[in-house]
Amino acid sequence: MGSCIGRRTEVQINAIVPSKAFGQNNALLDKWSEQQVKLLSKKFNEFKTTEGLDFEGFEKLFKDCSYIPKGVIRNCFNQFALPGFNVMNFRNFCVLVAKIFLSNKKDKAELIFRIFSSGDDTKWTDEEKNMFNISYREYMKLIGRNGEVQFGGNANIIDFVEWAMKNIDFMYILKPFELIPSPEKEKNLINSHLDELKPTGGLVVCLVSNQWWDAWRNYVTYGRPTELTNSFTKSINIGDRPVSIDNSHLLAGDSDIKLRLNLKKDKDFVVVSEKTWSLLLEWYSGGPKITRKYIYQGKNLMLELYPPILTIIPVLINGYPSNSNSVTMLFSLTNKFNEVLEKAAKALGKPIDNSRIWVKSKGIWIVPNFTETIDQVKIMEEEVLFETLVNDRVKTYWPRDLVKDKLISFPSNTITASSSNSEDSKRSDLKKVTYTRAVKSPGIVGLINLGNTCYFNCIIQSLVHTPLLQEFFASNSISSFLNKNINPEQSLALEISNLSKEIWTGVLSRVNPLKLFKCFTSRFPMFEDKEQHDCHEFLSMILEALHDELRREGSEEIKTTVILEDPENKQLEISENGSSVQVEKLVDKKIGNYLLNISDNQWHMLQGTQGSIVSDICAGQTKTTLTCNSCGCRRILFEIFTNLSLPIPITTSIPLYITIVPLFGNISKMALMVSKHCKVKEIIDNICQFSGITIEKLSLIEGSISYSLTYLDLHLNSSLDHLGISQKADLYAFETRKTIESCEELGKKARKYDSNLEVGAQVDVQHGEKWVTGKILEVKKNFITEYLVEYDYQTYTEWKSSSQIDIFRSKTSSSQCQPQQIALIHIINNGTRKIIGFPFILSIGNWYTYEDLYNLAISSSMRMCSKDAKTGQTYFRLLILDPISFKCGICRAYSGCAGCPLLKSKTEVRNLGQSMRRVCIAAEWIESFFVEDVKCDLSVAQVKEKEKEINKPIDLNMCLDAFTNEENVDMQCEKCKAKNMKMKMEIWRVPDILILSLKRFTYSNGVAEKIDNFVNYPFFGFEISQYVKSIENASKIVLSTSASMNSYDLYAVVLHSGNISGGHYTTLLKMQSPTNWVLYDDDSTLELKDSPENSTLIASSYLLFYRRRRFSSSNVINLTYNSI
Repeated sequence: MGSCIGRRTEVQINAIVPSKAFGQNNALLDKWSEQQVKLLSKKFNEFKTTEGLDFEGFEKLFKDCSYIPKGVIRNCFNQFALPGFNVMNFRNFCVLVAKIFLSNKKDKAELIFRIFSSGDDTKWTDEEKNMFNISYREYMKLIGRNGEVQFGGNANIIDFVEWAMKNIDFMYILKPFELIPSPEKEKNLINSHLDELKPTGGLVVCLVSNQWWDAWRNYVTYGRPTELTNSFTKSINIGDRPVSIDNSHLLAGDSDIKLRLNLKKDKDFVVVSEKTWSLLLEWYSGGPKITRKYIYQGKNLMLELYPPILTIIPVLINGYPSNSNSVTMLFSLTNKFNEVLEKAAKALGKPIDNSRIWVKSKGIWIVPNFTETIDQVKIMEEEVLFETLVNDRVKTYWPRDLVKDKLISFPSNTITASSSNSEDSKRSDLKKVTYTRAVKSPGIVGLINLGNTCYFNCIIQSLVHTPLLQEFFASNSISSFLNKNINPEQSLALEISNLSKEIWTGVLSRVNPLKLFKCFTSRFPMFEDKEQHDCHEFLSMILEALHDELRREGSEEIKTTVILEDPENKQLEISENGSSVQVEKLVDKKIGNYLLNISDNQWHMLQGTQGSIVSDICAGQTKTTLTCNSCGCRRILFEIFTNLSLPIPITTSIPLYITIVPLFGNISKMALMVSKHCKVKEIIDNICQFSGITIEKLSLIEGSISYSLTYLDLHLNSSLDHLGISQKADLYAFETRKTIESCEELGKKARKYDSNLEVGAQVDVQHGEKWVTGKILEVKKNFITEYLVEYDYQTYTEWKSSSQIDIFRSKTSSSQCQPQQIALIHIINNGTRKIIGFPFILSIGNWYTYEDLYNLAISSSMRMCSKDAKTGQTYFRLLILDPISFKCGICRAYSGCAGCPLLKSKTEVRNLGQSMRRVCIAAEWIESFFVEDVKCDLSVAQVKEKEKEINKPIDLNMCLDAFTNEENVDMQCEKCKAKNMKMKMEIWRVPDILILSLKRFTYSNGVAEKIDNFVNYPFFGFEISQYVKSIENASKIVLSTSASMNSYDLYAVVLHSGNISGGHYTTLLKMQSPTNWVLYDDDSTLELKDSPENSTLIASSYLLFYRRRRFSSSNVINLTYNSI
């Protein structure tokens, strides 16, 4: 696998080592710590050639193995060298050393047997047996131990392993192969340094966390009784090796020099010499380095645990302190002020000449005597130390009073605790991010959109920037990993590699991914249409395709399903290839162990025969338990994932705030908390009960602008989510006139039209080829009768003959009398028109005139007029507008008319019927007179309180809780056939690269919906251990249970803007150089000035890409170290 990365000659991975052994070796490599891998790399690189580690370098590397015959050394080398190349790559080198030091006794015994065997790996010749005994005896004598015990049994591997496990101390016999310190060697070296540590005045020492120190002592068996330490059959538990040194909990807050108060030596920390610290740092890395000094106070020698910490602030020539250039430094009580000045000048980059320092002693600023110590002047951390320069050319006086007046206060020596979850408490103040155009550089290269391929571009960018995969695709040996059944010319892996190299050379600012896209669509033709697609679907498909291409060869089958029937008897049945195998009754513990074995078997096969580079890096394991609620039958499935889809735990309850506008009386507001699946009729029933308005007269409307009003009462049996109402909504319930009889209550009966053609009569008029309406102004009766007609809503009149005039509505309409519902909106105009308040619905019959409509609009608008308004003033004017452009609804926007007034015409409103959807009546207010006088019912406050509960910020842990919570599912039990099961999902293992998708697209009652709720997620230190059920809740200090094994940092986010029917994908990537985040929007790249955390930008997050802080050592070795 990774052993081929970067080499000049390609070698098929399956030729190096059998795939099953490859997986076993990966598990062994994972026992190395990151620092140990670095040490091994350093040793390997010291002796390797350009081709790899040859036999000559191998002998030099293991120079202490001279007691072993050269043929045996050669045999050991050959077992781990690449076939046909006579060199060993770094991976196989690490495997060899791991087998020597990290494997169990049985594996070590088998290794010894095989390196002394030149032919059959299961049986020795007499010569090989004698060779081992002689070598063993000579070496044990060399180290002064008893070597008289010889192997005298049958020369087969089984007998030898049994004998070796009883008689060989592997720590001693394998010591010549010790390239990095064993626990015993570490202990001896540290012991010698501790013996040399003699505290004296002025001695600088280092502090080490006592938690970590105890873990290290346990690892090296520090303090064991002598008889146990020297036991001949002693073995070391390498698995308990500590992780990197972590002294952070000794520090106060975010400080890197100030210690927590009340620390105790040998309880909270231990003291080691700087030489010891250097050794521990070389073996384990970590930090931070905390130094302290032994000093004398009087005659008493003491460790200065809390020395003075001084803030050095340069004072400008005008006397103002330059706080932005200040530095905080650690000193000692024994430091003289000339030393303080020297250190301060060096830290600030200032010359010592003509410089002074000012300190505050007993409340007074003074220039201290440079021969005095800090202890003598009695200054500590809360005093601020100043340093400034004297102008060489102009005499400048030290601004004692000026400094005193302009001194900026600093906080006192207090420890302030801050909640790490404060950011989760509110999401309403999300910050906005600012961008600059990213500078072209390696990795910061856009991808051309080929036509709705943003889903493609965002995933490819994420993959080629994924740690470990980035190194893999950048290598020149991808083809050596391809499955033998894959045609290289049709390989997605090779095309991604080619594109990745273009991106990481940084020559171009954008590249064309057409070749990769064609390669992908040739395999998946459903993507050829260049329509919009789901990037999560694309991610899953391309990862699966890459896994198939790069999969190691093997034929083993993986058992994934375990069925537990008859829970009382704990009878276990394994489902394998359709057949059932009855297994003996097991107790709970045995069942648990059996399930663990099943999962381990599946996982190890994935690491070996069934695995690939993709699964090594991105694959995890889940456990799903299905339990029948009727018969108790259980089915347990272990499944492999490359990304986890997490539900967003939103509630199905939504708050509705309903403003009720009766025909007369006060306007009121009520609120309901209902299910989004609630039927409209249930809402209307509640409103009717509250308001007393009958259902026949109630119009329920959603929307606040006239052109987007939805009359919900026309959909009584539809659910809210089916109508698109799935979140908080403002609804308006109007008492309206829906029948001719109710409209007649306004004062006019529905009647037939007058047939006279006299002055003042409304008539139909032929205008060109069309018939319109107008009013007769004058009649001339000569040889022919002519009519002067004024067109409705026109600025001119025209004479018409009798043939061009007809009875009103005889040509223009054949409709009967009916009620009209006309929207009335309220607006203000402060340069631009803006809607205020909420719309009214004017109910009027189509046989009423515009004058009647005018009077109705006036009376309705006056309900919103301030009570302080004086009679006779003008508060608003009524216009007919286009509800979209807010321009005139009669002349339309292109005419330049700002809006024709609603006239008191005798024309009937019947001609407004056909244009209701395009025009509305607007009351344009003088703003100070408009008052939205609505009386709120108690239910409004109650629902608002409930809304706070359901609108609590959602974080990633809540999504994981929802993923792992038990739920009822509509699945059929295979035993009793009942559809009554519950399902419980658990995360069993997590990968180095953890990809999480937030389920923003859901389907409910046949309706597709996008969930736009903000989900808060950590950018650094995302700890997932609590959800990984196969991990014991143990100490996080040692390697086997290290917190960093399941602690993740975010490096990529895929964003989706838009809705369920369409949108756009972009990608946020954390770059190493520059260290800022970069937004990739197809071929555009923008660098963010600040972190996108807690910003509006990430509100649309869809896919989250996390990298484990401590990668599996096998992946690090396989993918980040060039093997040859």
